[in-house]
Amino acid sequence: MSVYAPHCGCPEADKMAFYDELDEAIKGVPESDYLTIGGDFNGHVGQDRKGFERVHGGRGFGIRYQDGERIVDMAEAHDLAIACTFFMKRESQKVTYCSGGQKSEIDHILVKRNALKTIKGVKSIPGEEVAGQHRPAVADMCIALPKKTKTNVEPRIRW
Repeated sequence: MSVYAPHCGCPEADKMAFYDELDEAIKGVPESDYLTIGGDFNGHVGQDRKGFERVHGGRGFGIRYQDGERIVDMAEAHDLAIACTFFMKRESQKVTYCSGGQKSEIDHILVKRNALKTIKGVKSIPGEEVAGQHRPAVADMCIALPKKTKTNVEPRIRW
């Protein structure tokens, strides 16, 4: 699932509508399906994980603000892990947005908490830009494919 959250200057009603719509979309995904949500959440989740240990790994960037609080609350409500916070990386690999000398981590990848073990690493790619001042956020995943079931085939007789 790909998302683009309203930025900090947008009206509160737009932000609430976005998270309500995202909430409904997540609820529509069957529990057995693998869910990955990636995109521009326009929020800082920060380094502090106090009270959110299950969904926040404590290795974020900067300080959590109100929009970041929404991300963490949504992740906790749906048992999603904010993947980038579970991996130690250099600052240059954490920063996903640079503008006017300011650096931040506002693009995130979220996965179901029970699937966090499939994520081998998350980082941004310094020197690359996707849109404007955004750096791409990349996750290395190792997902096991379902095993093929053998069909019963009658043995062939060779003459």
